[in-house]
Amino acid sequence: MKEIFSKSKNFKQEYCCTIVRLGEVKSIPNYDSIGVTIVDNYTMVVRKNECHEGDILFYAANESELNNEFLSANNLFEMGEYERNCNANEVAKLLSESRNDEAKRLVGFFNKYGRVKMIRLGGTPSFGFLFSQEAMAKWDKNIADIDMQEYIGVEFNMVNGIEFCKPYVPRIKEPKTREHHGAHYKRHMRILKKIERVIPGEFAFHYDTQSIERNASKLNPTDTVDISVKCDGTSFIMGNIKVREPKIWMTRIPFIDELMVRLFLKLPARWQKWNEHYEEVYSSRSKIRSNNEYYTSKNNPFVQVDEATYLTGLDQVFKQYGHLLKGMIPEGITIYGEIIGYVPNTHTGIQTRGGKVYDYGCQPGENKLMIYRVTQMTQEGTILEYEVNEVLDFTHQLIAKNPQTANNIFLLPILYHGQLSMLYPELSTENRWHENFVAKLKQDKDLFKMECKEPLCNNSVWREGIIIRVANDPIKEAYKLKCTNYLKTESDDISKGVVSEDLLEGYSQE
Repeated sequence: MKEIFSKSKNFKQEYCCTIVRLGEVKSIPNYDSIGVTIVDNYTMVVRKNECHEGDILFYAANESELNNEFLSANNLFEMGEYERNCNANEVAKLLSESRNDEAKRLVGFFNKYGRVKMIRLGGTPSFGFLFSQEAMAKWDKNIADIDMQEYIGVEFNMVNGIEFCKPYVPRIKEPKTREHHGAHYKRHMRILKKIERVIPGEFAFHYDTQSIERNASKLNPTDTVDISVKCDGTSFIMGNIKVREPKIWMTRIPFIDELMVRLFLKLPARWQKWNEHYEEVYSSRSKIRSNNEYYTSKNNPFVQVDEATYLTGLDQVFKQYGHLLKGMIPEGITIYGEIIGYVPNTHTGIQTRGGKVYDYGCQPGENKLMIYRVTQMTQEGTILEYEVNEVLDFTHQLIAKNPQTANNIFLLPILYHGQLSMLYPELSTENRWHENFVAKLKQDKDLFKMECKEPLCNNSVWREGIIIRVANDPIKEAYKLKCTNYLKTESDDISKGVVSEDLLEGYSQE
């Protein structure tokens, strides 16, 4: 098979394109021209005259961003951006003649960035975007003559070496505090990058949690799973790991710190000698956040920085738990958690959707850490993953040994532990079990409170969703299922430019 459709090193399954064979298109009551089908366990509203069962189509995932040249070639930009379309002159002529309705029929519905977003048609949520081989060929003529049968099920974000889709991240300005101290902040981070005190392999950011819709086939009815509440907060990682520092006494003299840093970095590799020791490092989802506490400790006088010049917003939250848990994490252990509630001493929510704070029982100014994953680095250099019950045991022991943490630790809420087949025993395990199982999960308002208001929160907010982890799984993957009501609120916020820090960094807890 030719490498026409491929994955880049930055490929993210949740925001990719897939070649699919369309299933049954069902009618929507009171709507003759549109119907609903299931693609990768997501509902899709389609035009009945354009999409039929058995058609081979391209499916772009929700909240992905599509290639602008593809959108232009197919005249898919919305009216406000019609000049980006190939038929811009024709549309402009119709508008000049006040033939607005005709002009609207010649444009699409994508914003200038090519964002794929959830919409409701006929009262039915539609996730993603479906398009044909012909549409793809208008952008890349090489696609016109290939046999799409060979590519059914292929996931990709590159087409013939060109990026076709990627995660959509809103374009927003940096906070003014960062802009004000931009040069100082960037210079500091540049130096930290050069130092590289963290030994490769010792500290790992959290893996991306995949959607259960796209990965249902990886589950088996006989699997024993733990299903927990997915909480909406911000990611926090803290590890007591091996770090290194140079054996150069001259760096102890404050006024030549920076000079020695620069000189040291230019020394031949054979002259660079390092001490190794365990030290606590904490971070957000994809950024080391330990700032002055970590990088300018007594064991690391490399760079003296006034953290107040750039420590803003959620940085205060990470610092809070870096200080709270200092000295409590055993050597070789890394914890992964979600900080929920409010920014310290403020009425600002760590996560706010639709103008309402996801408080999880916290009062303004309060917050808690929910630990959902623990790893241990062995002496042999291998990483051991704790099972969910071991994570809970670790959390209980942490509180027992350090009672002062009790008010700041939120136990992982487990909703179900057991075999998948026992969750919905009425489902046949032989006939389309995966599809039916996911559909049941999405509709489960009793056990999992899907599409319900979050009972753990004081504020009236939609439950974000659930996380599924397979017990004794050697791969140690986790799968998420988000509620449609939550996704709609999140999508509306993104459209308004209300964006979480986790989204800007990568994507959350996942």
